[in-house]
Amino acid sequence: MQSLLKDQNDISAIDNIAYRQCNEGIVTTPIKIQNINDAVLAHYKGIHKRISYLSEYGCPYSCKFCAWSEGEGSCQYLPAERVYEDLKVLKECNEVEQVDMADSIFLFPPQRVNKMLELIEILNINWTANARTNVVYSPEFIERLEKSGCIWLYFGFESMDDDVLVYIDKKATSIQNRKVNSAFRNSNISTISSFIIGFPGETPEKFMEGTYEYLINEHFGDYYLYVFEMENENMPIWEEREKYGLELYPQKCTQSEHRGTNWKHFGMDSETANQLRRKTMQDVRKCDSCKAVYRTWQSRYSWPLIPEFSRIQNVEVEILLDRLGFLPVDYSDVSTQRKKRRKLSKS
Repeated sequence: MQSLLKDQNDISAIDNIAYRQCNEGIVTTPIKIQNINDAVLAHYKGIHKRISYLSEYGCPYSCKFCAWSEGEGSCQYLPAERVYEDLKVLKECNEVEQVDMADSIFLFPPQRVNKMLELIEILNINWTANARTNVVYSPEFIERLEKSGCIWLYFGFESMDDDVLVYIDKKATSIQNRKVNSAFRNSNISTISSFIIGFPGETPEKFMEGTYEYLINEHFGDYYLYVFEMENENMPIWEEREKYGLELYPQKCTQSEHRGTNWKHFGMDSETANQLRRKTMQDVRKCDSCKAVYRTWQSRYSWPLIPEFSRIQNVEVEILLDRLGFLPVDYSDVSTQRKKRRKLSKS
């Protein structure tokens, strides 16, 4: 960072960066990873009620959509006691009330989790984090998470088709995804589950029979739905582009899109994926029995929306507000909008 700030001309001499060079594609410089225990806690001036914190370098997994392939095999994490001391400083100096853990997987490794939850509970702060579904979330463990101040967890479900999860190298299954969604249903911890449409190898049929049917019939709570994008050639899936027939069309991308948003492979193309995304989101909203709600506007507000309500009640409120706000999008006929509005007002 200091080298870049000094406008150093020869960036090839700077460690830990990747850049695009004419006729050579992506160029990466030598990787030199700092010992995380030597990292100094960033200091902030003034009051910050909500702040991000990182207690881990890299990731022990190797999902093929992740551009951070260099993180594989080089995961480092701070001990529970260091995490506690850092958060204590942030609370005392900046009056922090909520910490968003920026780790790829905060509840890792297992041997530090119990001690970390025990210490964080002492601080009496709220926290959020990324998590995995290939973990056993027993009622006792979820209760410990609640007591420590956890208010929501972000899970990358990615797909509800086991073949697609293998293509991704997720090292998780659709059954584990289902178990996690069910385990947190009656807790006070909100869960946000993300899905990808169009990962190389996925067909429209696999998506509809897997993720679509799950969102319509089973999912409870917030979800994200992303269309696959080829962010850059560092993504491991790029090495298998011939296997899946993956082709990019950067010339078709608009100025607001990066070069990897227009693509096709043997199973699908980006236009079809975007159509499926729009259909899924609308069908979920229009389905009276659905308990899934797309997370868009919610992040702008304090969480939970109504603190005195249970999680189940808050999800119901989210669903009603979402359906009300999107009435003009979901129903073009004005009289139908009015009927739906009256029905929603009685809910």
